[in-house]
Amino acid sequence: MGWKYLALFMIFPTLLVAILVLIYLWHGTAEKYHNLAVLSWIIANSYWMSTELFQFDKHISPLGGWTYEQLAIIPFGVGVVIIVRYYLSLIINSKNPK
Repeated sequence: MGWKYLALFMIFPTLLVAILVLIYLWHGTAEKYHNLAVLSWIIANSYWMSTELFQFDKHISPLGGWTYEQLAIIPFGVGVVIIVRYYLSLIINSKNPK
């Protein structure tokens, strides 16, 4: 539709809301980990969307020969690691109650 700049503009309120939710729910362990992962995934999707909108997604980046689009796996991976770490800590703590 040609609304590249509106799409880019919408990244900022989305990130802002995710950050505000994270701050508001920081006191709860489960909420903190899940909202950190969501924020990471929003960043990844925003970056991925930007690479496609401005058509540099298939260009090779200087980082290991990956395309710019493939670099979105880094924040996606960070979000997965955050969630896995949280659930592993639950499993470990349930086996070793204090």
